[in-house]
Amino acid sequence: MTERFFFDQDQDAHWYMIPEGLRETWQSMTANDTEDEVEIDRFNVLFGHYRTGGGISDISFCDPRKVE
Repeated sequence: MTERFFFDQDQDAHWYMIPEGLRETWQSMTANDTEDEVEIDRFNVLFGHYRTGGGISDISFCDPRKVE
C-alpha cells in the first residue's frame, strides 16, 4: 500500500507534505509558537525534509486515488 501524506503549514507559512503517521506529532508541535531552541531543532530534525520549498501550487503529483 502507498504511504499517505497531508499538506499543512507551520507558523511561518512554510508548506510541508507530512506522512499521515506523523499527524499527531505535527499537530502537537505546531499548535504553539515556540522560541525554545531545543524544540525548534527537534522540529527541524523531524520535519525539515518534508518542507516543500514552495507553495502547494508548485507541487505536481499523480492522482493518489488511483492504485497502481
